[in-house]
Amino acid sequence: CEDMVSRLGGDEFACLVFNCILPATIPAQNGLSGPATPIDASALFQQADLISGFMDIEINNQLPTDLHNVTFQLKNLGAFGNTNVVLLATIPFIPKYTTPDTSFSMAGATIESDMEGQLISMDVDSIPAGTLIDTLNQFIEIKIKLREMKAQSATAVFPEQTVLNTIGNVKYYFPNNIKITQMSIESGDLLVSAVNTVQNPIEFIYALPTSKRFGVPVSVTTFLVAAPPGGSTTVDTVVALSGVSSDLTVQGDSFNTFPQMLIGNMKYTGNLVTMTLQDSIKIFYALKDIVPSYVEGYLGLSTFSFAGGQKLDFFKSIKSGTLDLENPSLKITFGNSIGVDGEVRVNSIKGFNTRTGQNITLTASALSGTVMIPGPRLPNVGQTLSFKMTLDKNNSNVRSFISMLPDSLYYDLTVEANKTGVPSLLNNFATNKSKISAVMDMEVPVHGMSDQLTLGTDLALDIAGANLTDKILDGTLHLFVENYYPFQATTQIYFMDLAGNILDSLFMPGDNNVIAAGVVNQDGIVEQATVSDVTAFYNNYRLTRLRTLSKKASIVFKLDSKPQGQPVKVYSTYKLEFKLTGDFTYKVGKD
Repeated sequence: CEDMVSRLGGDEFACLVFNCILPATIPAQNGLSGPATPIDASALFQQADLISGFMDIEINNQLPTDLHNVTFQLKNLGAFGNTNVVLLATIPFIPKYTTPDTSFSMAGATIESDMEGQLISMDVDSIPAGTLIDTLNQFIEIKIKLREMKAQSATAVFPEQTVLNTIGNVKYYFPNNIKITQMSIESGDLLVSAVNTVQNPIEFIYALPTSKRFGVPVSVTTFLVAAPPGGSTTVDTVVALSGVSSDLTVQGDSFNTFPQMLIGNMKYTGNLVTMTLQDSIKIFYALKDIVPSYVEGYLGLSTFSFAGGQKLDFFKSIKSGTLDLENPSLKITFGNSIGVDGEVRVNSIKGFNTRTGQNITLTASALSGTVMIPGPRLPNVGQTLSFKMTLDKNNSNVRSFISMLPDSLYYDLTVEANKTGVPSLLNNFATNKSKISAVMDMEVPVHGMSDQLTLGTDLALDIAGANLTDKILDGTLHLFVENYYPFQATTQIYFMDLAGNILDSLFMPGDNNVIAAGVVNQDGIVEQATVSDVTAFYNNYRLTRLRTLSKKASIVFKLDSKPQGQPVKVYSTYKLEFKLTGDFTYKVGKD
């Protein structure tokens, strides 16, 4: 051997051998071992029960000979009660000058922060004479690495990490095969509730990427504090969705679908905590009380029934008399502003005269079938398409119907919406103002009146509440009347007590109580109401009775003529409006 010798003093020498050529063969060695090496992982965890994971053992054999049956052991030192052998692994063969990397499963193992690794046994082949031995560069090195560990439970200082990051789609299934592609929301809320059982704080973000307000996606970012051992923490968040527009198509390739994104970030605390697979972050969300302002897609085939009553104020106010109807007509206008076609069936229209007890069903050939009301098409959102039906004496019993002077109406309609719709086209739409409507207008041309037609109404009256004191000596009552009818009329007000007994009337014989007719145009339609002021003088006696006893009033108008030489029609919009005021003489000073 070549050596370096240094005298240390006396007969002592130090010899540093860098390399040598073996003068003789070194025989094979069996059962060689190495000392135990401590492993301290306390900065990361205390204990973990592994479901899966791997230990990689890398043995770097730089000796000039092969190794056999290399056995390595990893053992817990019992700091937390476990002294078991975690892994006992044998590598059958390691050629000289190679570094094989062998993996072993750690599934089912329990590991602690204090462990030791040890080479238990190793067989070395012989080294022949004449082999150069380099003591600096020829060695055996063992490295171990734990990876991809998934624990059933672990007690550790967990680093900050993203524990949840999912992007998915939530698809809604609506009845009647409804398929929504676009939706704007007028009102409603997104409810998000998060529950955390992890003993570390969690920041979570919940977002609906394709539901946007002013171009910004709807999202919720909130913070869950660390859960106590064996317990949980909860945070509830409500997000108003008014003004949000949602694309439910997932890049135009679907419908009824809300893409959603969920991110959970576990924060670092430096605290040693225990976590198990039973720990979780649960997110519950719901859309509550959603009222769309607009929807688009396929709205399904729907059938609606509409039944109810409607008062006819004009005929209700008729107290007595009849009309001589020459050619009355009734127009029903159907309107549709929904982006679907509607098919309307009129099951029944019946009129009632509650004053006489009579009733009559409106019949017409046009009402015996169905009426198709086409809806607007995209992009004509907001458009209303109309269909008008006119009933007259030639195609219906409208003359008898109106002559009965009905003061209330009962209707029963059925509407089938979207009967012609094609689901695959996804071209239906509706707004929160869209509707299929029916409006009934009556035209009542009056040939004459067989007797005076009297209109009237009863009302409560509390003159005592007007603070008319006994110092009022007398006065003039003014009745201002706006007349929208094309008839001249005379008027009267009867004042009554609580029992309905007449105490007095506004006008006495000889008083002027004539109301001028409304102004009609060349088509016989009143285009301007006429205002009349008719007056009556009340002395102190009459005023006192009125002030102290009157509790009710009944006002009547007798229509007795019409403009000469002009056709006259009566519309449901015609009315009489009135107001009663007074000018009084008031006594000032002492009696």
